[in-house]
Amino acid sequence: MTKEIKIILEKDNSLKLKCNEKIIDIKENTISSLDIYQLMEYNYGDIYTVKLENNGGKEDIAKPIKEMFDKVVIELNEMKSPDERFEEELNELEDEKIDEFDDL
Repeated sequence: MTKEIKIILEKDNSLKLKCNEKIIDIKENTISSLDIYQLMEYNYGDIYTVKLENNGGKEDIAKPIKEMFDKVVIELNEMKSPDERFEEELNELEDEKIDEFDDL
């Protein structure tokens, strides 16, 4: 499922995060990992985008939050399933065994 994380910067420089129908107010420019987890409702295979909506505030206030979410989204969008990770690790082990055999 494609999900958009919207960072909303209000005229009074307050920040809100919205993902689907959930909205979280950011107090004192901080947010907990639990808040992020609950906001995103991550499921394997979800693809996220990040958007800044400026309703008249100072954009520098939202910049650190946007940069953080940009990094989080890159990692989440590149996550592999447990099966894919297992397959990669198995292939690496097989390659190591072949290399060890070649050294004999």
